[in-house]
Amino acid sequence: MKELLKLAKTLSKLNFASESFQIIILASKKEKIKWTKPHLAEEMEELESACNKLNLDIFDLKKSWDTGKLIRLKAEDWKNLENSDSWDISSVEEATEAAKRYDRDIDSILLAKKLTAPIVLFRGGKEPYLVSGNTSLMVCKVLDYAPVVFALKI
Repeated sequence: MKELLKLAKTLSKLNFASESFQIIILASKKEKIKWTKPHLAEEMEELESACNKLNLDIFDLKKSWDTGKLIRLKAEDWKNLENSDSWDISSVEEATEAAKRYDRDIDSILLAKKLTAPIVLFRGGKEPYLVSGNTSLMVCKVLDYAPVVFALKI
C-alpha cells in the first residue's frame, strides 16, 4: 500500500493524473477502516468553536458527549450538513485541494488503519452541524462510502 501511495505522489509530481492510483488506495482501505470515538480533551478547541458559532453552552455539549454514539451518517444528513463542504467533493484531486486549504492531509487518512470518527452535532429541528472531521468525510465522499460519525444530540 505504501508503494502505491509513493507511486501516486511521484506521478502527481510529474503532472500525471494520480486520481486512479489514489482511488485504488482508498478502495483497498475502505473496508478496513476502524472508526473510533474521539477523545473529549483532544476535541475541546473544535467543540468551543462550534459553541461560539452556534451560540451554545459548552457544558451542554460536554453533557451530550457521555451519551454520544458512533453511527453511520445517513446520506440526507450528510447532504444537509452545516460547516462542511464534503458532500460536494467529486474527485480525489478536489479533496486534496480542499484539504490543503484547511491545512489538512489526505495521505494520513489513506495510511490509517484506525480513524477518529468525525463529530456531528444533531440539534432538534435544525440541520446537523459538523464539529470536526471534514477531511475524513471528503475521502469517504470520493469513495461513495457512508462514514461513521460520533453523533452528539442536544
